[in-house]
Amino acid sequence: MDKEKLFRFFFGTGTDVFPEKVVISPVIPLRRFAANCGVASEFTGRFFSGFVSRGTNGKAIAVIRTGIGSAMTGDAVRLLGECGVRELVFAGFCGSLGDLHVGDILLCDEAYDGEGFTRYHTGALAVDEGTIVRGSAEYVALAERYIKENCGKAMHIGKGRVYTIGSILAETPELLTGLAGSGFAGIDMEVSAVYAAAAFTGMKAIGLLVVSDAPPERPFWQEKDVNDHKRFSEGIEEAVKLSVGFVGKR
Repeated sequence: MDKEKLFRFFFGTGTDVFPEKVVISPVIPLRRFAANCGVASEFTGRFFSGFVSRGTNGKAIAVIRTGIGSAMTGDAVRLLGECGVRELVFAGFCGSLGDLHVGDILLCDEAYDGEGFTRYHTGALAVDEGTIVRGSAEYVALAERYIKENCGKAMHIGKGRVYTIGSILAETPELLTGLAGSGFAGIDMEVSAVYAAAAFTGMKAIGLLVVSDAPPERPFWQEKDVNDHKRFSEGIEEAVKLSVGFVGKR
């Protein structure tokens, strides 16, 4: 496999542009990150796009948008690990399964591998099939300390386990109730793949998720009221600042 050609296909650039520290997001617009750390150079590939920044303290970081889903996000992390990226913050969204509300931020210490569309639509018991994938304990602890020292005073930060699901349509009331009763703080579509790919390449990684909804009572497709819109936007802005601030702090 020609690594350089592979990178140019996926990212639209060579391996030499990536610094050791990266922020990736499936959904948050790149412009929101750029407003907080500046842009030195940009790249656009067939699947992934982003920019390299000098960071918040003059140290280079890259910010990459991957698109939604575990497969492509996991591939992005795997490829980045192969080109020397050593630290990564995943900034995404999740649904709350516990005490978190729209706009709150969840620091994920571990994720359940519930990836895979087919298992949810063939009668398989998805909650019984999978493994727990953990983030780097040391890196999670460093992030938790940084967040406590730097997050906005009005922002609520939680910490816990997420369930990474492979199908939005599988988010039935029965499954969600069972997950909440099993101690899951949130449900997302990428974190377990991020942690697995990071572990494979020896990369330190954390997941920082903004709560976008609270299924099944208030699913993501239900229109948010004015207060939730405001809190959600504030949560995204805080997650962006914490992500680029943490990964570029050293």
